[in-house]
Amino acid sequence: MNQHTNNLIVGQGLAGTTLAWRLLAAGQSTVLVDRAETATASRVAAGLITPWTGRRMTQSGDYEENWNEAKAFYRTIEYRLAQPLFTEQSMVRVFVNRSEEVIYQRRRTESRSDALEQWSGRLQSHGQVIQGGRMAPAGRLDVTRYLQASSEFFSDRSQWYQLNLSLPDGLLVHDNQVLLPELGLSADRVIFCQGAVRNPWFEGIPNNPSRGDVINVQLDNYQMKEVVHHSIWLAPEADGSLTAGATYDWNFVKNTPTAAGRREILKAMSRFIEGPVRVRYQTAAVRPTMKDYRPVIGQHGVFKRLWIFNGLGSRGVLVAPGLAQRLVELFTGEPESQPNSLSPDRLKQTEENRSLTEIAQTRISEAIRQGQIVVDATVGNGFDTSFLAKKVGKRGLVYGFDVQTQAIESTRRRLKARGCHNVELHQQSHTDIERHISGPVCAAMFNLGYLPRGDHSIITKADTTVVALEQIADRLDWGGMITILAYRGHKGGPEEATAVESWLQEQGDCTVERIDSHPVKTSSPVLFILTKVDKPSRR
Repeated sequence: MNQHTNNLIVGQGLAGTTLAWRLLAAGQSTVLVDRAETATASRVAAGLITPWTGRRMTQSGDYEENWNEAKAFYRTIEYRLAQPLFTEQSMVRVFVNRSEEVIYQRRRTESRSDALEQWSGRLQSHGQVIQGGRMAPAGRLDVTRYLQASSEFFSDRSQWYQLNLSLPDGLLVHDNQVLLPELGLSADRVIFCQGAVRNPWFEGIPNNPSRGDVINVQLDNYQMKEVVHHSIWLAPEADGSLTAGATYDWNFVKNTPTAAGRREILKAMSRFIEGPVRVRYQTAAVRPTMKDYRPVIGQHGVFKRLWIFNGLGSRGVLVAPGLAQRLVELFTGEPESQPNSLSPDRLKQTEENRSLTEIAQTRISEAIRQGQIVVDATVGNGFDTSFLAKKVGKRGLVYGFDVQTQAIESTRRRLKARGCHNVELHQQSHTDIERHISGPVCAAMFNLGYLPRGDHSIITKADTTVVALEQIADRLDWGGMITILAYRGHKGGPEEATAVESWLQEQGDCTVERIDSHPVKTSSPVLFILTKVDKPSRR
C-alpha cells in the first residue's frame, strides 16, 4: 500500500464533510472517497436551520446548544476556505388561519424571550398584508458551496478521490487495518457516510428512507429576503429565484422528481402566494431517515474497524457539527466505555429492541388469514392499514376509522401508492364500528394517542377507546386477536393505558399479554395483545 491514513470516509455529503473537518482539527489524517453524484439528500438540501418546526411549532430541548456549536463550526470553516458559507438570519412563519396565530402566541408566552416576534407585511409588493411571526436564531448553510469548496480543499491535499466504491468487494477488512486496493490505501478505520445507499455491513440502515421533492420557481414582485415557512419553506436565492419544498414520500423512494410532489408544493404555496408561479426546475433525493428519527453513529458489532455516521435527517445542518465531534471523541477515547444511544445496535431486530409497532404487526399476522375481515381502529398515517390490506389479500376487507381528515387522506394516498383496493375508510370515531361491521372480525389494531405530524391536541381518550374495544370484542372470532399500542407520554395517555389494561383484565375466554418498550419507564409506550381462545371442539 502506498498511503496510510487514520480514517477513510466513504461518502462526502453533509455528514462525511463535517466529520472530515472535525478529524482535521483533532490532528487525525483522513481520506474521503465519493461518487460525486448530484441527486443526493445533502446536495438537494436547502441547508436551513429552523428554530420552531411543525404544525404545533415545537423546538427541541437541545436547540440552543446545537445552534451555538453549529454557528461556531461553520464560521471556522468559512475562515479556512476564505469564502462565505453560512448566513445567520431570522425566518418568518406566516399564518393562514386564526388557530395558527393562537399556537404562535402560546409559544411566544412559553419561550419568554425575544426569539419569537410578531410580524406583519407583504411577501409580494402587490400582495395582501399577511400576519405572521419572526423566528430566531435561525440560519442557512450554502450546502452546495460547502461541499464543493471542501472537496477542493481536501483534493488539493490528496485527501479526496472520486470513486464509485463497490461494496463489499472493494474493501478488505482485517483485524488491524482496512485496505482499499483500488487506491493503494490502508486505513485504521472506515466511516460510512453514504446516506440512503445500501451498505452490506450495516444492513437496514436507513430503515425508513423518504424521498423529498424541491422546486425552483420565479414569482412576480416577490420582495422577502428571509426564508418563509408555512407547511413548506420558501427560500430566496441569489439569482432572484426561490427554492420551495420539501415533500415527504415514504412509498416512492427514488431520486426521481414526481408530478405529485410538484403539485403538493404548488398547492401549499397557493395558500400565501398570489399570481402565477413559474417552475424553472425540480429536483428530488432520498433522505436517509430512521424509524425513530434519530441519527446512527457507532461501531460495527463484529468488524471493529468499521463505523457509520448516517441518518442526520431534516435537522442535519444543525446537528452535524456536534454529532461529528461526538464521533471523533469516540475514536480518540475508549468507545467501549462510552454509552452511545445512537449506536446501530439499537436497530437490531431482537424482541427487546424491536419497535412495539413491528412486534404488533408480527403478532397479529398469526391471527390473520386471507379473505377475512380486519379492523384498523385508528388509521393515523395508514401504516397499519396498508399492512393489514396486504395480509388479508384481495378477497379480504379492512375497515379503517379515524376522526381526522388529514389521517384519512394520508392513508388513502398510501393505499393508492401500494395498490390496495380492499379497504373501506370511515372518517368517524371508532365508537361507530358497530354501525358498519356486524362480524365476524379476525383481527383489529389500535394505535392510541395522537396523529404523528398532526394536531397533538386531538387524542384518543379512555372512555371512547374502551367502547370501541367492547364493540370489536363482541365481533371477534375464535382465535382472533386485538393489539393495542398505548402511548403514555402525553396528557391523558397514562389514564387511557390504565383504562385499557383494566378492561383487558375483565375479559373472559381470552389471553392477555403486555409488552413494555425498553427501557421501561412510566411514560414509555406499552403494547397489549388480546387473543380470543379457540372455541373448544365438540366431542
